[in-house]
Amino acid sequence: MKKRERHALRPPYAPENGGASLRSAPFFGTQPLFGGFRLSDAVFCVLFVFTAVFFFVSVRYGIQSADESFYFTIPYRMMHGDRLIVNEWQLSQLSALFQYLPMCVYVRLTGGVAGLILYFRQLYVAVALILFAYIYYSLREYGVWAVGAAAVFTGYHEFGYTTLNYYMMG
Repeated sequence: MKKRERHALRPPYAPENGGASLRSAPFFGTQPLFGGFRLSDAVFCVLFVFTAVFFFVSVRYGIQSADESFYFTIPYRMMHGDRLIVNEWQLSQLSALFQYLPMCVYVRLTGGVAGLILYFRQLYVAVALILFAYIYYSLREYGVWAVGAAAVFTGYHEFGYTTLNYYMMG
């Protein structure tokens, strides 16, 4: 195959055809506005604040259609001596390993389980916002597309569960 024919099969933006590669093409929102602050950074900050306020206001109201308190029975039983797989046959029991430490901290600090579901919802919001920021800063070179990817990931709740559970931990 001749060199010219090989280049004809390549997309027009390929570097050997005289175009810039997709990697070097600037994405929308990646150009600095002032002082190195990008448009995508401004969009991220506004969306992050809106998401944080929305989540922390709505955390008091459950939107899930299943028994949310069930997810905390396994780590609570582990606190009282039950062992996984030996004393528990629930398929989601291994997710209790991730919930065990926050459960122990909460019960030791408060002396009981009153308000436990609200605590885990707030913990979920904190983890979701940390992941929101991490995803954006990992994909920051893609401009506003990074904001969109982080927002889609953060805004999606499996079955409406706004708490730490085995659906989120996958």
